[in-house]
This record gives sequence, C-alpha cells and structure tokens, in this order.
Amino acid sequence: DHPTVQKIVNRGIRFLESEYRNDRAANAGEYAGGSPILVGYTILKATGNPAHPLVRAGVSTAAGLAANINKDNHRGESKVMYEVSIAAVLLASIEAAKYRPQLNEVMYFFEKVQKDHGGCGYLGGCTGDTYQVQYVMIALWTMKEVGLDVSPTMVENTLLYLQATIDPSVAWGYQGVLGNGRPVPQ
Repeated sequence: DHPTVQKIVNRGIRFLESEYRNDRAANAGEYAGGSPILVGYTILKATGNPAHPLVRAGVSTAAGLAANINKDNHRGESKVMYEVSIAAVLLASIEAAKYRPQLNEVMYFFEKVQKDHGGCGYLGGCTGDTYQVQYVMIALWTMKEVGLDVSPTMVENTLLYLQATIDPSVAWGYQGVLGNGRPVPQ
C-alpha cells in the first residue's frame, strides 16, 4: 500500500499493457504459452480487475492449456510444468467453480507426471527439478484453498522428495540428487 510501491507496480502494469497490447508480443518466443497466463495473473493480482483485456487473454490461454493438457503430447516442451502450474493458479484465483473441469485436468496431469521419487521435472527426464516442484506445489496449494481435492499422497511424496534432496547447506539444487536419509551435496 506504500505510495512508492504502488508507483512501481503501476509502472509495471503500464509496461505490460504496452508490451502486450497486441498478439504479436504475447505469442512470440519461447514462452508463447506461459507469457499471456503470467501477464494475466500479474495484472489480476495488481488491479483486481478480472475484466481487464490481458487478464481475459490470460484466462483464455490458461483454460485452453488446462483443458487439453492430457490430450497433448507436449512435444518435449521444457516449460510445460511452469505453464500449467500458473494456468491452474490463474483459473483457481479468478473463478474456480467455473473452471473446475480444467482444474481437474491439471490435477490429473500432475498426478500422471509426478516422478516415482515424488519430484516433478522435465517430462522426458528422470530427475526432479526444484523450481518445477515449487510451481506445482503453489498450484496445488491454490487449488486446495479454493476447495479442490488435492491428493495428500502426492503432497507427501513431494515433501519426501524435498527431504531426500536437501543439501548439507540446508538448500536445494536445481536437479535433485537423491540422498540416503541424510543431506547430500546438490
């Protein structure tokens, strides 16, 4: 609420509005799927305006991604875990009841792609990725907060993964190296 912080936030919103005023910016580059979702969520959180055109564009992209996440082969996309996580957060934050079918698809996707060790990561890889785990957990927490059933086993397995991949410095590495009951260098 501080005026200096509000000034910074407002400048950021104006930048996003100018940068994403047309589909060219929103659909270009490596983050073509995730950008409109993240921009929409950012503007929703900053303004509280679900009718803002960039929020609506983000919701549309998020709903489409979520509805089709279990039908697509993902073509080896390395960012899909981030994108689907933020899609779930946006849909749950804006109107969870309306987007419940899409959120259920996301939940099923998370259950399907969780690694045997409990982590989440690149779809074609075996290791967990601490950053992707964080995004998935935020999505699960957000969905739980709006009343969706989140698998306690899935959360427990993720916690066990995080416990098994802690570094002796009490931090986590990028790609988790599983320990045998004690911290291992990451």
